[in-house]
Amino acid sequence: MSSPKLIRLLFIVCLIGLFAGFIQSFLWILIAIIGLALAINWALEDLRNNTMGSDILAILAIIGTLITEESFAGAVITLMLATGRLLEKWAEGQAERQLKSLLERVPRSAHRKNQDEFLKKRANKDFTKNY
Repeated sequence: MSSPKLIRLLFIVCLIGLFAGFIQSFLWILIAIIGLALAINWALEDLRNNTMGSDILAILAIIGTLITEESFAGAVITLMLATGRLLEKWAEGQAERQLKSLLERVPRSAHRKNQDEFLKKRANKDFTKNY
């Protein structure tokens, strides 16, 4: 459920809802509830993967804003959560592209010098087959 398209959609909806909330304040509550649902889902995914992120803190913060009727703060927290996820996905993509670029530059052969000062060319294993 944490696909890049969903995260981009959440970011756009949060951004629009944050500004539209100045006209209709119930949009801030709606944005906070959407963010709470997604944060709970992401926290459960993290628990299944034996990892822990900042989603628990976001859940507590959004619940606190809904209890204290600070819906604007809840919408801002949801926007922050969406922005963090969006940046995380972007960074993962950048790292993956850089690693693939490095793997394409792996030498396919090596020169070996023996005791008689002769050079022999020997093919290396192709390490990029697994990627």
